[in-house]
Amino acid sequence: MGQGKKALFVYGHSLAENDRHIFDRIGRGKLAHLFISIFGDPEDIRNQAIRGAAEQIALLRSPQGTSLKIDFYDAETAKLWG
Repeated sequence: MGQGKKALFVYGHSLAENDRHIFDRIGRGKLAHLFISIFGDPEDIRNQAIRGAAEQIALLRSPQGTSLKIDFYDAETAKLWG
């Protein structure tokens, strides 16, 4: 079964090591696109850590498989609760 066209939005999560098992499953799965929120300055040390963790998730895809597209969005501009 091929890769789907589904996307996942992650909001307000640090992609910390204690949740690595969740993100390992995402990285090895068939999800096509992962959107991850960052809060504040994109160059902040915390946001750099989130971007680094996201890169590690994307690297879990096999070289022969399709890639996982990852984009970041500003958590402050997401209107989740109307």
